[in-house]
Parts: sequence; C-alpha cells; structure tokens
Amino acid sequence: MSDIQTDQAPEGRKICILGMGTTAHERRLDILKDEYTGGFELWGLNNGYLTFPAITEAGRWDRYFEIHSWEYLKDWTQGPHSNAGSYLSDLDSLGCPVHVLQPLPVIRNQRQLMCVKLARHFNSNYFRGSPSWMLMQALYEHDTAESVYGRVTHLRSFGIDTIDEQHAQQRPGWAFWCGRAIERDIHLSGTMTDFMAYGENDQGLIGLADVIGDEVLKAEDEEDEDDAPGDSAIEKAEQKLADMDLLMERHPRVLASYAEQPSENGDTLKAEPQERAAK
Repeated sequence: MSDIQTDQAPEGRKICILGMGTTAHERRLDILKDEYTGGFELWGLNNGYLTFPAITEAGRWDRYFEIHSWEYLKDWTQGPHSNAGSYLSDLDSLGCPVHVLQPLPVIRNQRQLMCVKLARHFNSNYFRGSPSWMLMQALYEHDTAESVYGRVTHLRSFGIDTIDEQHAQQRPGWAFWCGRAIERDIHLSGTMTDFMAYGENDQGLIGLADVIGDEVLKAEDEEDEDDAPGDSAIEKAEQKLADMDLLMERHPRVLASYAEQPSENGDTLKAEPQERAAK
C-alpha cells in the first residue's frame, strides 16, 4: 500500500506535478527548496510557469503540458499575453518537451500525447482536466518502463487543488488516477491527496473509516509479532495449546476423534476421552 501520510518513499523515478491552485502559492517557498523538489522531474501545465518564475528562469522544467485545442487557444489572452502567439512563444522557450493533444503552432519541441493508446492501455478514457492526463501519462510510462524510462516510485504535486468552482469538476478524475497510482504501490505526497481530508457526511458512517483503519493497524502489528522471534510467538503458541486443551475438556468427543491416529514420528496417539471428561 502506498504511504500517503509521510514523505518516506523508495528511491526511483520521482515526478512532481505543479499546478496553479491555492497550495501552489501557499507552499511556493517550500517548493523551491531542494528537499521538496530535489531529485524530482518537474512537470507543469498551461501558464503555470508564471506561478514559479524561479523554476522557469533556472530552466528546471522537465515536461510541460498544453492539451487545449487550437480553436480554444487562438483567442486566449489571459495574464500578460495579448495573443495566443505570445503565450505559445513562452512555452517554446521553456527548453523542455511540451505535450499536446493536437499540433500547435510556434512550439518546436512538442510531443503529441497518444490519447488512444493511453485509453486502450488503461481500458478507460475517464479524465477531467489536464492534471488527469498528466497522471495517465506518468502511469503509462511506469507500466511500460524500459531502459529509457524507469519505473515511477514517487508522485508529488502542489497546486492541483480542485477546490474552486471552475476546477471542482476535475476532482473525481484526479482522485480516480491517484487511486490507480496507489494500486501500483506508488508513493503519493505533497498536497495531491488533500481531497481525502473531506469528512464523512453520512451520520450512520461517521467514524467508521477511523475504526477500520485502527483495526488494520492492529492486524498489521499482530502479523509483525507473529513474524518476529521471541516470547510473543511462544506465548501465542502456548495460548493456542491451552485453548485446545480447554476445548477437549469441554468436548471429549473431539479428543476421541484423535484416538489411535499416528503422530508425526509414527507413534500412535493414545487418547482417553472418558478419563479427560471426568476431570
């Protein structure tokens, strides 16, 4: 199971997806620190390079994603851009591959996302927003890892919050692909699973998840004790023998069924159920 509560993860290919949501601004100074993004591939999207000017100026972007259609982008003038050409020129200057769904002008180093191949690989075309496509791409590269791509062991994100009205509809898609990552035992960190902090509203189920979680931890602790040598294992074995002895005292026929049965060393077990029952 992926550990999404701590920052401990095995070494391997690590990817950090940076969006433009609230946590990107709240954690901007942390994101620039080596302990947060050092050793991670940095993947960005849309005009997010404006949110992280230090990363952009240092040329640290490893992948970029602009998967909107040209029909949409050609009239796009948000932020400092007076026209689409200005925006696409900025993407071209990032110095990294830019993933697109359809060919776009100006961008020289663009790579077309193989959307049909991705959908067939996962047997799903369920996505909501660009971040879902980014997760799909990361997981596809994990699943098909060859010498050029290592298997992904750690995914981290900041700024993919899906809490504002415009992007709330993307949360189910983001959660879906986070779940697919957990299935692959990929460690998740940053703020990418903050959506899991929402509480249960069903009055009949409030607290149930915590109870189950406590039972899981208890079961895991017991399994660890069984695996570890020492008094605990001996005590458990002795308890099992004591339970069997009590069972036989209460139900002599159980012991009688073992009468004249060969033991492991070839001897014959001599059971005396009547005598034991009389105790």
